[in-house]
Amino acid sequence: EVHDFGTFNEGEVMDFEFEFTNTGNEELLIKSVRASCGCTTPFWTKAPIAAGEKGSIKVQYNSKNRPGNFYKTITITSNAGTTNKVLTIKGIAYRDPALEPKMTLERNTFTIGKVELAAGTRYAIEYKNEGKIPLKIVNVQSSCNCFSRAAPYDSIKEGERGTLVLIYKPKELGRFKETIYLSTN
Repeated sequence: EVHDFGTFNEGEVMDFEFEFTNTGNEELLIKSVRASCGCTTPFWTKAPIAAGEKGSIKVQYNSKNRPGNFYKTITITSNAGTTNKVLTIKGIAYRDPALEPKMTLERNTFTIGKVELAAGTRYAIEYKNEGKIPLKIVNVQSSCNCFSRAAPYDSIKEGERGTLVLIYKPKELGRFKETIYLSTN
């Protein structure tokens, strides 16, 4: 019920076929097979499987632009006594660190200045992709939960520059020092 692909190169499409036997007394009909994400595609025996006969569910995992550890589930709905069954695939899609995007910020610290409590303000930070593949900022978080990101959310190509626009809405009056965490691909 669990298959570990181990470690393989990011970008590869990995396949595994789960085989099963109908141990019941009636025909087994698989009604649906759903993967937990769009990177996993299931293929299955669609014809009824007679008692004592074998069937299979082939699972294909596409690791393109998905480096790192993964753990995906495939939910099977059938006419069996246990209507839902869950299969799992896992592994590590390895990407050479030299191929990763690399973000360089114009500066790591900045001063916003005076900000009205209700109105907030915007602050722009320039950055550059010095890596080998497109860079995308996936998420912006802050220790105060008072920073968010303004559009656009585009990725930038190797060697290009971009502008990250932050929206700061303080929750209290006073002088603050905040930490912002940027998540990228």
